[in-house]
Amino acid sequence: MLLYRDLFYEMQIQYLEENRNMLKKVKCLIHGEYVFCNPFEDLVYLLEAVIELLELESNDFTWSSWANASVAVSEIRMLIKRTNRKIMDNKTLGVIFAATGPLQEVSFGSGWGDAFVKIADIYDRIEEKIVKT
Repeated sequence: MLLYRDLFYEMQIQYLEENRNMLKKVKCLIHGEYVFCNPFEDLVYLLEAVIELLELESNDFTWSSWANASVAVSEIRMLIKRTNRKIMDNKTLGVIFAATGPLQEVSFGSGWGDAFVKIADIYDRIEEKIVKT
């Protein structure tokens, strides 16, 4: 029996697929197809998936601290560069992935809130592995 929550989730996935064929990394993470191995590489992959989402044309940045997609993507790219050097900016990443952070605000205003919840959960697991390292 298909639950309302499952139906809503499937509708969001369909929405994402219709708006962007290039959401390969997002789909891979959400569907559990990505194989996690190195926490810093995993974080880069996750941040690249976030860029895929932030570049959706239909995004609404009204409630986000980011003015628009360009500003958001620039900040994420800066974090990718730092992460590639094995530098983790816990404070900035923590704010971005927070339940009241800019990524959450964009996601819920743009129709991909469930995807955000899954991505934020993955971030939490990656962060925990990096902190233990």
